[in-house]
Amino acid sequence: MRIGATGRLYERLTGEQLEMIHEASCRLLWETGVSVENEEAKQILLHHGGQLINEGNLAGRIKIPKRMVEEAIDKTPKVINLGARDKGRVLTLDGRKTEVFWVPGGEALKVGEIRKGETSYSLNLREPTTQDLIEFLIIAEKLNFDGFNRSVEANVPHENKDEVKAFLFQKYFSGHTMLAELKDIASLPKVIHIAEIVADGKNELEKNPLISFINCLTVSPLRLDRDTTEKFLRIGEKGIAIAISADSQAGLTASLDEIGQVIQNNAEVLSAVVLGQFANPGTPLLYGAIPIMSDPHTAESRWGTLEVFTALVDKSQMSRFYGIPCYGTAGVPDINPNNFTRSDIITSNVLSYTLELASGAQYIHDAFGLANAGTIVNKERYILDYYLIKQVEQDHQKLYEQIVPYLFKPEVTLEKINQELSEIHEAISGGRRLVMIFSKRGRKKRRKASDKIFDFSQYGISFEEARRIKEDLLSQPVKTFPKDTEEQILNKFPKIKTFL
Repeated sequence: MRIGATGRLYERLTGEQLEMIHEASCRLLWETGVSVENEEAKQILLHHGGQLINEGNLAGRIKIPKRMVEEAIDKTPKVINLGARDKGRVLTLDGRKTEVFWVPGGEALKVGEIRKGETSYSLNLREPTTQDLIEFLIIAEKLNFDGFNRSVEANVPHENKDEVKAFLFQKYFSGHTMLAELKDIASLPKVIHIAEIVADGKNELEKNPLISFINCLTVSPLRLDRDTTEKFLRIGEKGIAIAISADSQAGLTASLDEIGQVIQNNAEVLSAVVLGQFANPGTPLLYGAIPIMSDPHTAESRWGTLEVFTALVDKSQMSRFYGIPCYGTAGVPDINPNNFTRSDIITSNVLSYTLELASGAQYIHDAFGLANAGTIVNKERYILDYYLIKQVEQDHQKLYEQIVPYLFKPEVTLEKINQELSEIHEAISGGRRLVMIFSKRGRKKRRKASDKIFDFSQYGISFEEARRIKEDLLSQPVKTFPKDTEEQILNKFPKIKTFL
C-alpha cells in the first residue's frame, strides 16, 4: 500500500461555518430543487422522499429533503481502496484524513510541443494520438506516479475508446487507473472483463479494484444530465468507485461570491451523492466539487487563479466535514499558448500545489502537464510538474508561511448566505445563467484572494532539462503486463489489435 504526502493543514473555514454551508446547501436542494433529466433517476429520488414541483417557474424540478441528504452521506463509504496491478501501489483514501496522492487528468483537445523564443515560449498545438497516450503512460510509470487518469484519449472510433483505453492503461501502468468518463455505456462490460483478466478473475478484482471512473452527471446550476446519469447508475450497480466531477463556473453558472459558489457547488455534489446512495447503497464515491472562475470578457473558464485555489480549499474542508474522500484538482495554469514564460506556469502551480496539499484533498487529479482548463497537455510539463510537486512537498512549511498569512478569509454570515440563496434561486427560477443577473445589477465582483504579488520562479527545473529527461525515459525499455495476459485480452477482444 502506498503512503501519500502530507503537509501543514490549512483550514479557511471554522466548524461553525462548515455547518452553515451544509445547512445552506440543504436549503438550496429543498427550496430550489434539482432538474433531473434521467427518468430512472427521477423515479428513484421520488420513491425515497423527493418531491416534484408541479407549478411555477420551477415546475418539473425535484426537491430533495435534508433527511435524504444526511442519510445518503451516512451510507457513503468513508474509506475507499483503489487497487493496482502492483499491489505495493494500492491507494487508500480515507475521507477523514489528509493524506494526498497526485495523479494526472483532463481530456486535452491538443498536445502542445514547446518552442523557445528569444524571451518567452510558445506551444505548437496538434491533435493527440494513441501514441501520445502511450507515452504519457510510460512517463507516469517510469516516474512512479501515484495513479493515472488519462490526459488525452486514444484516437480510435468512439465505440472502441473505452476498451482500448482500459487495455493500454493496464498494459503500461502498474498503479491504479481511473478511466475517466465512460464514453459508451455498452463498453462497460468489456472494460470490467479486461480488468478481471488482469486481476486474475472476478473475485480478485473485487479484492483489488484496478479501475475506477469519473462521472460528470451534475451540470451547473443544479441539473442532473440524462445520459451521464445513466452511466453513473450502471457503474454504481457494479460497485466500482466513481469520482463525482461537478464543475461550477463563478460568474457564469454560479455565484461570483466565493461562499455562494461553494454552497451551490456543494449542493450539486450532494445531489449526486443522494442519487448514488439511494440507487445503489454503499457505492464508493469521491467528492469532486470543482469551483472554477469565468473570464468576465470572454466567459472562458479559468482554473489557474488564486481565487480558484482558495475555493478548492473550502471544498476540501466540506468533503472532510462529510468524511467522504476528496477528488481534488491542482496544477492547471492559464497561459497564452503563443507567448508565455516559465514563471507563468511555475508561480501558478506552486500556489496551486501548496494550497491543495494544505487542504488535505486525498486524490488530486489534473496535477501534471495541463494548461488552459485542461484543454492543452504537454509531455515536458509532466516532468516539470513532477519535480515541482516534490519540491513543494519538501518545502511545504516554508511555502505555507509565505502564502497563507496573506490570504483573505471569506465572509460567512447568515445574512450573506440568505442573500446568495435568494440570488441563486432567482437565477434558476428565471431560467437564466447567473452571470446575467450579476452583470445587470453591476454590483457583483469576486473579492480578491490576496493583495500580495507572489513569485516562485526560482522553483522547478527548466523546460530544456524536462525535455532531456523525457527523451531519456522514452528511450528506456518498457515493462508491461505479462504476455499471456495480453494474449487473453486480445483473444477475447480482437478488435483492439486493429488500433495498436
